[in-house]
Amino acid sequence: MAGLKQVSLLSFSKGKGNDEILDKAGIDELKPHQEEIIRELRKCKEDNRGTLISAPTSSGKTIPVILHISDYIREGGRVIYAVPLKALVNEKFNEIKKLLGDFAVVGRVGEEDAWKKDIVVGTYEQLYSHLLRSPDDFKNFSLIILDDFHVLYDKKRGFTVEKLATLARMNNIRIVAMSATIEPLDEIAEWIRGEPLKYGKEARTVPLSYEVLELEKGEDVVDKIRENMKPCIIFCSKKQEAESRAQKLTEKLKSTSLSLFEKQIGKKEKRRLNVQEILGEFDRKGVNITEYEEELSECITKGVAWHHSDVDERVKDLIEKWYNEGYIDFLFATTTLAYGFNSPTRTVIIADITRWDRDTRKSDFIPVYEWLQMAGRAGRLGFSEGGVVYTCVRSEEQRNVVESKYHAERVEECESSMSEDDFFRKAILELIDAGMNTDKRIKEFFLNTYYYARGKRKIKWIPPDIEKEIKEHVKALHKLGLILPTHAGYKLTDFGKITAGFLQKTHRWYELSEFSMLREDIKSRDEIKSSSEAIVITLRHLKPLRLEPSEGKGKNKIDDYFKQRFNRLPEYYEYTAYIVLGEWIKGRRIENIEKDYGRWAIYVKSIAEDLWKALKFFFKDVAEFEKVKLPKDFDLMVDRVKYGLSSYEVPLTEVRGFGRERIHQLYLRIKEVAKMNKRLGERLKVDRTIIDTLAWYFKERGEKQFKEDLKKWKIKYVGEKMIDRLVEFLKNKLKS
Repeated sequence: MAGLKQVSLLSFSKGKGNDEILDKAGIDELKPHQEEIIRELRKCKEDNRGTLISAPTSSGKTIPVILHISDYIREGGRVIYAVPLKALVNEKFNEIKKLLGDFAVVGRVGEEDAWKKDIVVGTYEQLYSHLLRSPDDFKNFSLIILDDFHVLYDKKRGFTVEKLATLARMNNIRIVAMSATIEPLDEIAEWIRGEPLKYGKEARTVPLSYEVLELEKGEDVVDKIRENMKPCIIFCSKKQEAESRAQKLTEKLKSTSLSLFEKQIGKKEKRRLNVQEILGEFDRKGVNITEYEEELSECITKGVAWHHSDVDERVKDLIEKWYNEGYIDFLFATTTLAYGFNSPTRTVIIADITRWDRDTRKSDFIPVYEWLQMAGRAGRLGFSEGGVVYTCVRSEEQRNVVESKYHAERVEECESSMSEDDFFRKAILELIDAGMNTDKRIKEFFLNTYYYARGKRKIKWIPPDIEKEIKEHVKALHKLGLILPTHAGYKLTDFGKITAGFLQKTHRWYELSEFSMLREDIKSRDEIKSSSEAIVITLRHLKPLRLEPSEGKGKNKIDDYFKQRFNRLPEYYEYTAYIVLGEWIKGRRIENIEKDYGRWAIYVKSIAEDLWKALKFFFKDVAEFEKVKLPKDFDLMVDRVKYGLSSYEVPLTEVRGFGRERIHQLYLRIKEVAKMNKRLGERLKVDRTIIDTLAWYFKERGEKQFKEDLKKWKIKYVGEKMIDRLVEFLKNKLKS
């Protein structure tokens, strides 16, 4: 590849308006590889060929693609733009609108008339789901952009990337895929009917330096963090570690003098956000404030935060915003932040290069492509002039791996997720659900997959017998009770419809066999005797809903309970059932649950949310279909699981903004006041819900005095705005 000497815009063959686009993008001069990409894209367009652009992160590959899109739009074409994350949809939408908005109408999946716009932006999941069921919408588009195409490596999310590219290929839509380093480049390019363009480190506009950070025995990455590293992202292999390290650094910043922390001389300290500001923003976004958000806000006041898949999406958006604005200096994250996050990051620290694999039950080194994605968050184009990537090592073996594999960027070859039976079967299930339900249509789909293309290249003289594989998997789906053969092809059974519908509502990865076993368990009973039993049954079969207990007093406490009551140790799923039923739905604070059971138990909030979905949208539907009687309090218990509240408290969740912590704090305050107010105390004994009690108290005191009383009670998180909402709700209740 050519070096990085700059090329004048005069040498760039400009189309009408392209100079204005570059001006809006703040680009005065293009690099040689950008000019080459522009030329190759135009050539591929003339030849009706796709393009696979492989270049390091922050090498400026997006702007040539934006210019290519502008050519399409000016010629009357229309474009689909796919990104891996919901957070990136708005970012890409705003970027395209800013650069091309003078002559192109941009829409987002889910918006009204989005598919009538010149450019439609969406996640891979959104676009695949829509286009699978509405293939006619493909007819009006001639180009699809697949951004962050290296997500194809990811076993679970890459599954959807492959399926979307397969649909585009089937519909003869030209594909332009942008990727960081990906292999085998030629093979993948051939699959998308495109030409490969590969650029090495020299194309990276913002240089990165790779360093090793040695950790002695007993040391943690937090001990190595210094002031001059900020803004800094620290990637951790586990969510628990991201949080605990963030809290550890926060405590260190509270007690360590800045001089010991190597403060940069002459740098003016950025104003910090205070707890009230942070919680106020959370509230404005509609986030239910709990002690979890309180803990996070305490960290943010010191310029520290965490970011992972169990953090509320609205909170994650604010964290990213505050990090970009400089209010957060040190951000501890899992790989959720490794894809497409543009920020002024100077330093990336990769704290863990090994990860525990739940399937193989052993620890292994993370793949090189993943390391490169994390490393690529440093030194982003338009934000900084350089970046540093530190990789933590704890042994000589780890140092050798880092230097020989990661620093050398020896990327593995990408494999198709569909090589695993469950992925292949889910794809068939989705096709049948969408109406592609004949052997011919299913075969047509799989002949266009990367799975088939990869198989052909691996065994040149014996191509995969795709018909045989489809028959075997169809047979397995039939055995699981999900599909039935008909004279016109295949159709989903009622159970298959319930399963397919539920899979569209969840982000957790369940195996199809888990649903079948759960169904059989439900089916084997005449009735579910208690809602607690429904929870235990669900946790027994849906493995992703299980908390992983670590050794210690919390696990021992549960072990002792089972020994005393059942004369045995608990099964793995029963640890989660114990925490949900014994602690969470009784309204215990998460910090107290953590104190008693350890860090592993704090994810009960996230688990409870998905357990609620499984009970409401799968368990209940299956039980009704199989005519298995559910307990009368099932719906109430399902809501208790979601909110972590008693049956007395749950009804108040109807009031907008009243979540677990607000309601529980209000309940505790009512109980305190009732000790001094005999009539209120009597009401508490007979009222079935907190709404009954509050409605009585409102009538008793009158609106003005009711408001005054609640203000005097000084209920945590319940200010004037929330009191006004509560009053309006009670007035409407009393009218009805």
